[in-house]
Amino acid sequence: MDTRRYEMTTIDAGTGSGLTPVDKLLIAAGSDVRGHRIATAYATNKVDAGSLLVFEFDERTEQLSSAEETEDYRGYEQLGMPVRVVRGGIADPPSCLKELEKPENVLSREDRVALDITLFTKPYFFWILKYLSVYVGISNVSAYYTEPESYRYSAGTFDSYQSTYGPLHVREMPGYPGEGRAVGSRLLVVLLGFDGQLSTAINDDVAPNKTIVVNGFPSYCPKFKDISLVNNERLVAGARSVMYAPAHNPFETYNLLQHIRDKREDAVMTIAPLGTKPMALGACLFAISNEDVRVVYPLPETYAKKTTRASWRSWRYDMDVSAVTAGG
Repeated sequence: MDTRRYEMTTIDAGTGSGLTPVDKLLIAAGSDVRGHRIATAYATNKVDAGSLLVFEFDERTEQLSSAEETEDYRGYEQLGMPVRVVRGGIADPPSCLKELEKPENVLSREDRVALDITLFTKPYFFWILKYLSVYVGISNVSAYYTEPESYRYSAGTFDSYQSTYGPLHVREMPGYPGEGRAVGSRLLVVLLGFDGQLSTAINDDVAPNKTIVVNGFPSYCPKFKDISLVNNERLVAGARSVMYAPAHNPFETYNLLQHIRDKREDAVMTIAPLGTKPMALGACLFAISNEDVRVVYPLPETYAKKTTRASWRSWRYDMDVSAVTAGG
C-alpha cells in the first residue's frame, strides 16, 4: 500500500477491545449469526455506534420459512440500538439508493462510518464503498469482518461446497466497468473461493489471454487453502500461474494486485473476487484506485441461506478511501 492510513486489528467481542466509536454502523441482515457479532459487541460493551443501518434484501426475506430463521435473520432487533432498515435487492445494489436518501438514513461526509461486510454479498459492499467514497465524500471508513469457524458442505464432503443455486450470469459489478483501456491482451485475475463452478463460469465468459489465480494463504485454517485448489482444479490447471495472499489481509491483496499490474501494464485487467471477503475488500480498494480495472462476478438464481457455522476471529480494517479515487 502507499503512505495513506491503512490499519487492521483484531476485535475482542467480549470486552469490545478493537471497536471504534462511529456515527453509523452498516450491516446486512442474514441467517448466519456471525453477521450480528460486531453489532452485538457494540451494544453489550456500550461502545457508541450512533445508529444501525440494516440492509434487508428481498431475496433473503422471501426465503424465511420458520420462526427460528426469522429470529436469526432479525437478531439485530434485540440489541436495543437505534435501527434504520434499508431495503433493496441483492441482484441490484443501487436499488437501495432511494432508501439511503431518506432523511433518517442519509449519510454525510462528516459521519464516522463503519461497514460490517460479513453478510453483504461482494457486489453489494463493493457498490457501498464506492458510494461512500465518490458520492458521499467520506474520507475514512472502517470495515469489520467476522471469519467463520467452518463452512457447510451440502453432501458432507469438501468438494460439495455450494454457495449458489441455479443458472449463473457473469456481470460487471455496478460502478466497476473498467474505463479508459480497451486495447491490449485480456488478463483475468481470479481470487479463488470454494465454489469451483463460479470460477469456471467467469473464465469461460471473459475468455482471457492469460489467467492468474490467487489463493488465500495463509488461510483461516490450513486445510482451506487446499480445499479451494481442489474445488477449482479445472481453472488452476489452465492458469498461467498461482499466487498467494493472506486470506484475512485486504492490504496484502491490494499489494499483490499492484505487483501484477506493474508487471503487465499493457494488459486489460479484469478481477473476479471469489475468495474471502477480506481479499475481496483489497480488490475493491485496488479497483477504486484504478478505474480502468474491470470487476466481474457471477450472479446466481438463488443464494444459499446459510454457508457457515459459528464465528471465529473478527477484524477491523481502517481505510482512507477518499484519496483512493485520486489514483492510489
